[in-house]
Amino acid sequence: MLHLGKVRRTALETSGLLFALGLIAAGCAAPDPALTPIRDPTQRLDVPGLSVLPPQGDNWFRASFPPSPEELETVSLISFVKKLQDAPPARPEDARIVLAAVNASDLKGQRFDTPAQFLQYIKGEFENFEKLTGEMVTRRQRLLGLEVAVDESLGATCVRYRRVTEFTGESMRWRFRDALFIFATRGFFCLHPDRTRPMMIDVRYDQTYLKGQEPLPLDAEVEPFLKSPVFTATWPVAALPTPGRWDSQFKAGAKAFDEQRWSDAEAAYKAALDEAEKPFKAQDRPVFEADDRLALTLNHLAYVYQKQARLADAEPLLRRALAIYEKRPGADQRRYGQTLNDLGFLSLHQGEHEQAEALLRRSLAVREVALGPEDFDVGQSLFNLMNLYYEQSRWAEAEPYARRALPIYERKKGPDDLLVGGILTVLGHTLDRQGKVADAEPLLRRALAIVEKRFGPDHWELANLLNDYAAVLRKLGQQSKAEELEARARAIREKASRSR
Repeated sequence: MLHLGKVRRTALETSGLLFALGLIAAGCAAPDPALTPIRDPTQRLDVPGLSVLPPQGDNWFRASFPPSPEELETVSLISFVKKLQDAPPARPEDARIVLAAVNASDLKGQRFDTPAQFLQYIKGEFENFEKLTGEMVTRRQRLLGLEVAVDESLGATCVRYRRVTEFTGESMRWRFRDALFIFATRGFFCLHPDRTRPMMIDVRYDQTYLKGQEPLPLDAEVEPFLKSPVFTATWPVAALPTPGRWDSQFKAGAKAFDEQRWSDAEAAYKAALDEAEKPFKAQDRPVFEADDRLALTLNHLAYVYQKQARLADAEPLLRRALAIYEKRPGADQRRYGQTLNDLGFLSLHQGEHEQAEALLRRSLAVREVALGPEDFDVGQSLFNLMNLYYEQSRWAEAEPYARRALPIYERKKGPDDLLVGGILTVLGHTLDRQGKVADAEPLLRRALAIVEKRFGPDHWELANLLNDYAAVLRKLGQQSKAEELEARARAIREKASRSR
């Protein structure tokens, strides 16, 4: 059974409210492939299982709003947004959202013999809302009104509904946290006529606006859309992911990855990728419009290739994932920043320094805003930028990134971790090259201690670091100590040469 929580997500979040919040946050200054203008409002649009007319009037766009990664039984078949501003609103009074959408929910085999049974099902799902009218409930939402009735005007078994909800900006993690907003929605829940796989179609129109304002008078623009669905006789099952299949395939890939079974991980992630792409291939929609689930699969398949040094195979997957995050307002910012970082890392190792710098700077900017300046993901971007400038002998530019990365890695990895030793080495070298020899000495001494503790006193990894530290000591006038270190470095190299 589709429980109340699932219907609430279908009727509120999955419908497109969070997508619209993302649009407002992102601005949408000009149409791009994620917002396609409606050129001919008289032209019907075909989607799996039905066709519809778009809303009428000016400034309506077809919007990319793909399936939610958390609700695999619900798919957005088509969504429209009315663009009301060219920039993010400065005041809550300007934060209006207007959406129209068609969603499909898998009923998982549940069937209804009569319209009355379907009506009771919908009423049952909304029952808790009715009981809690006038009381603040989960996520600070409050139901203000609900109407439901059987309606067969669309040529299918449908329940017409109208609902008004109040919510706080804080409950939606929105910019205007203390403001109260109204979410008014109306439409139809319909049983698709094809019963081979029982599906519920939600045809809806939503407005969100500040409490105390009046809704925009747009009934004439949306009524043709609400009354336009024509259901096709056969539901194209391939248009929807099989519930749970992507999840199981993705988890199998993650398990194989953790166990370093690279070929098994690759096979499982490829199967998950095929499942995640399915809705967009069936609807002939650009895959870059896809959801975080697809981007996440692309990311993880790329990680498998990176572990095998198959950088040429990893790069196009990361670029596809990046296109999804860039074209999806409200996309997961942590994953977006990670994808930018991974692409920058690949570019760095391929010697494409200019491209690497641009990607890593973008990664750092996204991560600092989304996660805060002390998050370990921010430290990763700082670490890679440090290495980028160090490789190019850009000492003054490498230094601040090394200084910022050091305490982040010390907290996350511990003070004696090899990565901490690497940052200390780079920072020591950059200071030495800039003539700050006294500042470089304690850093290189500490780096030497970390490497020696990890590998032992005679490991070949120590030789270069011993010589580097000795050079700094010579500049500081500590000749005898420098000579001791240089002698140790020679002995290590001679021993390593004899053992070859």
